Amino acid sequence: MKISKSLCVVASLVLLGLVFSAKANAAEVIEMKLGGINPPTVPMTMAHLKFAELIKEKSNGRIVVNVYPASQLGDATSQIAQVMSGGIDMFGAADSFYAQYVNDFRVLAAPYLFENEAQVKKFLASPYYTEITNQLIAKMGVREIVGGLIRPPEVLEATKPIRKLGDFKGIMMRVPEIEIYKLFAEALGANIVRVAWGEMYMALSQGVCQALIPPLDAIYPNKLHLVAPYILLTRHNWSRGTIIINEKRFQALSPADQKLMYDAAKETNDWFVTISQNELSQQMEKMKSQGAVFYEVEDPAEFKGAMQKFVSDLDAKGYWRKGLYTDIRAYVK
Repeated sequence: MKISKSLCVVASLVLLGLVFSAKANAAEVIEMKLGGINPPTVPMTMAHLKFAELIKEKSNGRIVVNVYPASQLGDATSQIAQVMSGGIDMFGAADSFYAQYVNDFRVLAAPYLFENEAQVKKFLASPYYTEITNQLIAKMGVREIVGGLIRPPEVLEATKPIRKLGDFKGIMMRVPEIEIYKLFAEALGANIVRVAWGEMYMALSQGVCQALIPPLDAIYPNKLHLVAPYILLTRHNWSRGTIIINEKRFQALSPADQKLMYDAAKETNDWFVTISQNELSQQMEKMKSQGAVFYEVEDPAEFKGAMQKFVSDLDAKGYWRKGLYTDIRAYVK
């Protein structure tokens, strides 16, 4: 059977149309990199994966966020610099990492700014949250796209029993590359040790350091309770997990895609609070069964008094906007 010349021409045009259409659809796919520093099993990384999943779902696969956990793209400081320069699109970690760029972020790591999760949520709906996070855009060229990953409170963990303020005098304490944590450790009377987060287990087991300041949800996944089983429930700081995005990258998205990302962020925040609480309850039981010992502060008045003096001294020095700590405390109560 002969096929007419005109039919062949039509078939060729249809085939070419399909090829160009496929190329056009491929070009429309937006790919982004999201870096993190925690292992895949930590709730913070699980939130990154959930965020990526929701974005892909809401965009029908048109926006793909590739997640790189466990410092695959560098340490926290390096990844933040890469987001600022546009080298990677997004980075997720605790809000205190931005304190080296925006002074007012320092207040969010100050002891006893918040007493419970409800107060953190109230802060997130406050003008103070907007005041602080807008500075990320102005000073760093990044935007906080996810900001409601409310983590369990921070505690103090050590290789020997710790129950009160005096137990920290002279102890070798690891702190992150965040100045306020160094100042906090010094206020406790500890000596500072610099150790990368990924090397914490080895450093504790070898006696390079004796203590650290982790959020409760970061202990079990990193097996730190096996080498530092004494955990003092100070609950002195409620940190937030965040995800920042390069501002130029964000503004290059359509308004519809920007809304899509914020919608995914809100769902991720809500999902995280539930999964984090469930995970923590199970983790604490497992840690206890494996020899971890949890203490309440022996003299809470002494401990909080020392922390209040620490905060007052920082406020007087203008370590953040003067009065910001007391403004937020008054608002969230």
